[in-house]
Amino acid sequence: MKNRIILIYLLLAPLLLMGQGEDRTLFSYEEYMQLVREHHPIAFQAELIRKGAELDLKKAKAGFDPKLYGDFGQKQFEQKRYYQQLHSGLKIPSWFGLEFDAGYSNNTGFAINPENSTPNAGLWHAGLNLQLGKGMFIDQRRAELKMARQLLEASVFEQQLMINQLFLEAGTAYWEWHKAYNKQLILQEALKNANDRFEGIKSSFEFGDLPAVDTLKASIQVTDRQLKLTQAQLELQNKKNKLEVFLWQDGMIPLELDSTSRPEIYTGTQKVEVNELLPSPSELAEKHPEIKSKEIKLQQYGVQLRQKRENLKPELSLKYRYIQEQNPNSIQSQMLTENYTIGAQLAYAPFTRKERADVKLTRLKIDGQQAVIKQKRNEIQNKIEMAGDQWNVSLNQLELLRKNQENYRSLLQAEIKLFQEGEGSLFLVNQRDLDYLESQLKFLDGIYANQLAALNYKFQSASF
Repeated sequence: MKNRIILIYLLLAPLLLMGQGEDRTLFSYEEYMQLVREHHPIAFQAELIRKGAELDLKKAKAGFDPKLYGDFGQKQFEQKRYYQQLHSGLKIPSWFGLEFDAGYSNNTGFAINPENSTPNAGLWHAGLNLQLGKGMFIDQRRAELKMARQLLEASVFEQQLMINQLFLEAGTAYWEWHKAYNKQLILQEALKNANDRFEGIKSSFEFGDLPAVDTLKASIQVTDRQLKLTQAQLELQNKKNKLEVFLWQDGMIPLELDSTSRPEIYTGTQKVEVNELLPSPSELAEKHPEIKSKEIKLQQYGVQLRQKRENLKPELSLKYRYIQEQNPNSIQSQMLTENYTIGAQLAYAPFTRKERADVKLTRLKIDGQQAVIKQKRNEIQNKIEMAGDQWNVSLNQLELLRKNQENYRSLLQAEIKLFQEGEGSLFLVNQRDLDYLESQLKFLDGIYANQLAALNYKFQSASF
């Protein structure tokens, strides 16, 4: 009878958890993270940042849209028409401080200023306005458009940062569920083995082969493992609930984890994968979205500095309009010498104290932002280096834990063989079995620690 019990246990121990969960559906880490990326509300919010930046860009581009204008005025008193004025046209701004203008004017009445009077049929005009001083190379409208384009680029990096944080939290929740699920399987199998051993020892006691104290020891071990399994089941339910926080459909409908879903099954025979060749920490820090976002902020300060410098220039504008009667046959060939209006405006504040102060303040912002970028780049690089070291250490530790588990398993099998041959004791078998169980749980902890280290490395380097 004792030999039969030992034979059963020897067959069960090497097959720990093999075949468990075969009727369940694998919910892989890759499938889970893809679901989070496509359906989590934060992922939708991150997309809204980009859409908002696109609308800001569209709004800034509106500053260069053609503009229709019209102005009508009339005065009638005591059956006398003092004046009737009509101005209408189309203005088309361009990028380089040049604005095209075309339209129609009709001004009549005895009170009209002679310089504004037109023929009865009115006058057509076409011309341009040119800024030669302040506003020639950049103005508020062009600065806003440049910064809106930069904000659109920055929104991509802000989106990456939001997704980066989301994936860290979601990934941690998955591996906590993975650990809790496999811990329950380990304890379920350990309880089953303890029950089988108890039943066998009980039968051996009834046949007089073993003392009653061995039955008591086996019963205590069964009770202890029942308690551990109950706690593991509660922990699994908590981790399952935490995982479901990240399960959504279309960012609107919260989902529940299917009762038949499972993570990868722990078999106790996993091999540690060698770490892939990774980019250097300095290279990853240079490409980090937080650094890129701050660099775009620096570029925006550069646009503002350009605009502030432009304000140091005098305001000088030229205006030219060719005017033509409504009759198309009367088009003049000498547009520059006849039938035109021309004008110029000049304004300048000689001290430019406000403008010079604005330039210096903007330069201070640039210097400050450059210092922030330098400090943040160094900080991110150090965090990536530490995360990479932790990942490598966890890989080495995981391999040691795997070997340690195999050694404890071999030691358990050897102790069982000695007990079978009458040279060992049930106490030592139980002790080796407990050591083997602890080594399995420690290896499972090592898998969890390694996955968290990998998550932290990807989070610090923003390489999800």
